[in-house]
Amino acid sequence: MTSDTEAPLVKAMVDALDMLRSNGAVTINDLLVKNHSRRTAFRSINALVAMRLVVENSGRYLSPEDSKVRVYGSPEELQAHLNHAQKLLPAFKYLAGTLTELDFDVLTLKPKPPSYFKYVEMHLRSGYPKLFNEYESIQNLKTEIPQIEQELLGKIREGLPKLDEMHLENTTKAIHDGLRLTLTGREPLKIVEEGKKLTLGPYQIANITAKEKSTIKSAIAKAGASPRNRELCKKLLESERKYQEGMAKIEAQITNQIITKIDNSEPPRGRCDLCPNIEIRKPNPTQNSPKTVPKRTHKSPTSSHQR
Repeated sequence: MTSDTEAPLVKAMVDALDMLRSNGAVTINDLLVKNHSRRTAFRSINALVAMRLVVENSGRYLSPEDSKVRVYGSPEELQAHLNHAQKLLPAFKYLAGTLTELDFDVLTLKPKPPSYFKYVEMHLRSGYPKLFNEYESIQNLKTEIPQIEQELLGKIREGLPKLDEMHLENTTKAIHDGLRLTLTGREPLKIVEEGKKLTLGPYQIANITAKEKSTIKSAIAKAGASPRNRELCKKLLESERKYQEGMAKIEAQITNQIITKIDNSEPPRGRCDLCPNIEIRKPNPTQNSPKTVPKRTHKSPTSSHQR
């Protein structure tokens, strides 16, 4: 059980780790902004360092796997990598949801990933492993969502009476939309009867007899109450919620950890196939200046006959 004296320390450590996950780094000042005392801030950081959960790097504390720093042989080499980062910037912004100039696929009308997109994924995989794992998990969820939706539509169609294809399609979509509205607490789908026409929200079924109209209304009520359909729809809604929340988190991390730093002339971590040839090494905490190679001294050879 945590004592009253330990509680502020534990809270500061939790806040530090939360900021580390969100921003890629944490500083003493970050904890002071969170209203922790200076003493508690230093104690919490020292505890995290002792537990090897963070590594100090120029006043910032990073996770151990993120503590690699780039070492550039010359200003020209640094500039080459900054130029490379600028080429990747639109693709990073696309991932962060902040790219304003989008190209659209003429068939699907969906935005297309910009060029260099695959190289951005290489940087994420090699330089931001935690972020990349989250991104990959969310992308897997994204591919599952259409599969769940198709399964739901298929189950709805199975319970409908024989109708022509257009009426069957519209009725299936109407039930699908009605379930979503009901399970998210919104107003149910409106059904309007007008002569030989049945309007189901945005969908219309025209030229039907009174008997067909009654059959369709009954099928809609039955499909909407089906436990199987409702469970599938709940699964679909939950998957969509997780995807939206996960992407929002990833977009924020990409903005904070990568895009903002590129805008401030700091290239992204990691490597890709287009990267300039640079050296990457871990900083040595016990060594403030680069290691110098001692000069080799040349002694004149001594003769065995020298006195």
